Amino acid sequence: MIRPVRKDLNIIRRSDFDYAFSIYESRGGDPVNCNDVEILAQLWDRKRQTLYGTFDIASSDLSTGLVIIKLTADETIDLPLTAVYDIKVLFPDGTEYYIVTGSF
Repeated sequence: MIRPVRKDLNIIRRSDFDYAFSIYESRGGDPVNCNDVEILAQLWDRKRQTLYGTFDIASSDLSTGLVIIKLTADETIDLPLTAVYDIKVLFPDGTEYYIVTGSF
């Protein structure tokens, strides 16, 4: 079972934003090869009824589990002062797991 990590982010309006993280099998385990999965990272209101945006996923080497989420300065302009985000992994077999959640 995968339990999401909670990580609150500080996103500054009118500024580029990027945050890097690595996905591992377990604490101290091997990195997860993310080449064959889809990673979806979204910004929501607290009730998860209004989608404010989607992070771009950028990485030079997803095979090592390194994932970078990004927003441009233009994408941060209309964000509210506080809301939530989540990052989930969608596997080819249809299963999906939230791996990171938090507020921004």
